[in-house]
Amino acid sequence: MILDNAHHKILARYAVNPDISTNLAEQVFAHLTKPDLVFFLQISARDALARKGEFSSLETGHSGGADEDFIRYQDTVLAKLREHEQHAGWLSMDVTDMDPDTVFKTAADTLADRLQLAL
Repeated sequence: MILDNAHHKILARYAVNPDISTNLAEQVFAHLTKPDLVFFLQISARDALARKGEFSSLETGHSGGADEDFIRYQDTVLAKLREHEQHAGWLSMDVTDMDPDTVFKTAADTLADRLQLAL
């Protein structure tokens, strides 16, 4: 089964918000089965913004509408995700210079190698 990292991203956003209890947020997702493997697809906030072109207020932590607000907030959230990555044993992939097909192929090859599957 392949899942989006949505709940990890949500937890990281809560972790940078002093008004939200991180423990309470973690309890909301505690029932989820621990995955066998997590691919952590990394790209800098500046590169992500260049790809996206636009963003919502949520993606700035409601801190403003300027590009630098997006970059600052996303860098802060990314730092929290990197902290979690170190403890969770995620497989980190820098996808900055990859198109979607290359990301998929790299992840599929890695998964096949881990599970000793022939593709």
